[in-house]
Amino acid sequence: DELQETYNAEMKEKVAKAFAMSGGAGEEEEMFAEVSVSAGNNLAEAEKALMVLGYTKAEAQMALKGVPPTATLEEMVSAALRKMALRF
Repeated sequence: DELQETYNAEMKEKVAKAFAMSGGAGEEEEMFAEVSVSAGNNLAEAEKALMVLGYTKAEAQMALKGVPPTATLEEMVSAALRKMALRF
């Protein structure tokens, strides 16, 4: 979908800005570039990305529950953000 691609691009930009503001400039490129990393690492990175966006660790973990372990980092973050958006 074109809408999903736009959404993903916007989320990448927001995460990049959040990392830059937190002093972690450059980490966002690394985070989204490593598609072939292990599922556990993707899950940890997705949790970290959500926390950079302002969610607590507990909220990030709750949002990531049920996300397929084979999902890419982008898919995990997108799914978690959609889940969090439905909560409110």
